[in-house]
Amino acid sequence: LGWINFIVSGDPAQLPPPRQKTLFDAELVKCFLNDNLNGHNEQTKNLLQGMLAWRQIDRAVVLEENMRQRNDPILKDILTRLRWGMCTEADKEVLDRYV
Repeated sequence: LGWINFIVSGDPAQLPPPRQKTLFDAELVKCFLNDNLNGHNEQTKNLLQGMLAWRQIDRAVVLEENMRQRNDPILKDILTRLRWGMCTEADKEVLDRYV
């Protein structure tokens, strides 16, 4: 893209990464805000660098249409409730069928 720097990010309300910290993890935010960028293991340093890159964004493009689950309205509705912490017992029963 010829000298143009850009960062692509997903949905900040999506489910957290399995066994990983998010860029909004309270400990990471505390380290970042205290300028405590040294003295951590490599994984933490990488996460702090990701947080630094995230905070440099000054423009955003909002994608409003869900393409991945567009042909599965039941799963789309379940995932929408899940991402906002509003799952029902019926949602759990449907998801349990796939475990």
